[in-house]
Amino acid sequence: MPDLELINGSDGVGEAVRASVTNLRTAGSTTIQVDAVTNWPAKFIATAGSLLSDGTLDPSTALVFEGSLDGSDISIDAIAPGYTDQGNTVSDIVVIKPATHWSDNLQDLLTVTLDTDGTLKTDAVDVTAVLADEVVTGAKITATDGLLRNAYYYTYDGTDIFINGVDQNNASNAITWTKPSGLKFIEVEVQAGGGGVGLAGSTVGGEASEASGGGGGEYAKIKIAAASLGSTETVTVGAGGAAGTSTNNGGTGGTSSLGTLVTAVGGSGGQYMAGASGSLYNLGGLGGSGGTGTANLRIRGDDGGAASVSGGTTFGYGRKSFGGGSHLGSSVFPTGSASESNSVVGRAYGGGAAGGRNPASTSAKAGQIGGAGIVIIKEYF
Repeated sequence: MPDLELINGSDGVGEAVRASVTNLRTAGSTTIQVDAVTNWPAKFIATAGSLLSDGTLDPSTALVFEGSLDGSDISIDAIAPGYTDQGNTVSDIVVIKPATHWSDNLQDLLTVTLDTDGTLKTDAVDVTAVLADEVVTGAKITATDGLLRNAYYYTYDGTDIFINGVDQNNASNAITWTKPSGLKFIEVEVQAGGGGVGLAGSTVGGEASEASGGGGGEYAKIKIAAASLGSTETVTVGAGGAAGTSTNNGGTGGTSSLGTLVTAVGGSGGQYMAGASGSLYNLGGLGGSGGTGTANLRIRGDDGGAASVSGGTTFGYGRKSFGGGSHLGSSVFPTGSASESNSVVGRAYGGGAAGGRNPASTSAKAGQIGGAGIVIIKEYF
């Protein structure tokens, strides 16, 4: 029977040294006493024999054998076909090197699973024992850390929760998750909502206005053992921050969470700005941060872009009041020209809204909502 261990060339630490015989071995004896077996593997195919004057092995004395280590000695376990044991004299050598028997052993190993053209034999893997009914089920597959069986994506449209795109008609941004039987652990991702933006106020001659961008929502990811979960947990998807009206700033994005086990905080809203003839500077909404739970990964949301007016004119490039990005939602920019632009809804999932800007003698630009968050639950069995 071929043995995979026999084709080892060393112990994996370094080159196996050439061993020299230190005591006479008579034919038929299975122990070869040598000076060293440094870096030799536990089992091997070796060649023993005398050296010629030019330092090469004398083929008339060569013995190829399957061997193993016995302390500091070498044991002969089996002699390769075609060789006769003549014993060894002092100063004979023993080396591990490719030989016909080494190649034959390797070929025998390969032909267990491969055809002569190198392709896998049709009977190399017995799938019928595992899939007798030709149906793959979780019970027929084992994994040491757990097998992913279900993934649920919870989103919110401002009225209902959707699970994997299916409306739950629950008239809320919260819904119950139930722990299934046989669960090992879950991986949870919570992305909070992004901040909304306020108005860019109306202007008269010699005035300008610009609303600053909303901040992106915080993101967290956590692995939770089944034993740490209740029989049910509440999934809450953070709504996007409200659009500011009148003189109100944009609203803060909602917190996304799984019960009290992990939370992610929404981004702050961008600031309203009235028409101004002087100089004003408003910071963008701050990115969400400070969520709870021992997350494996936690990423702060990006801050929204600032807004500024000087001498009755907006300054800086025309898209600077951008909405801050989140881990699962990119930044968004106002639409329009360098002097006049409209606010834009925050990107899914968890992006802040972008603020608009007005030149002189222009009606107010409405605020916009931030991007809603998302909760992802992956169940492993």
